[in-house]
Amino acid sequence: MARRSQSTPIADFVGLRMVSAESGSSVLEVAVDRRHHNPIGMVHGGIFADLADAAMGTALASLLAEGETLTTTDLAIHFLAPVREGLLRARAGVVRRGRRAA
Repeated sequence: MARRSQSTPIADFVGLRMVSAESGSSVLEVAVDRRHHNPIGMVHGGIFADLADAAMGTALASLLAEGETLTTTDLAIHFLAPVREGLLRARAGVVRRGRRAA
C-alpha cells in the first residue's frame, strides 16, 4: 500500500495527484495551467506522457511483491486536440501481467 501512495519529486514538480488506486488500477490527475505550456501556449506533450506513465506505473506497482521493481520500456502518445488549461485525468489498469512485462 505505501508504494502506491508515495509521491515522487517529478510528481510534485508537475502537480500530479492520485485520485484512487486499487489492485491493478489507478486514477491520477493534474490541473494544468500556463506553467505547463510549451512555447506556443498549449500544454507541453511531456505533461501528458508523464501523467500516463505515472498512472500506468501506479497501477502496476500495486501488484508487485516486495523487492520487485518496474520501469517503462515503451510509451507512445497520440494527441487528439490541444489543451491550454483544465483538469487532465488518466485512468490505468493492468490488462495482463507476465513474468517480465505487463
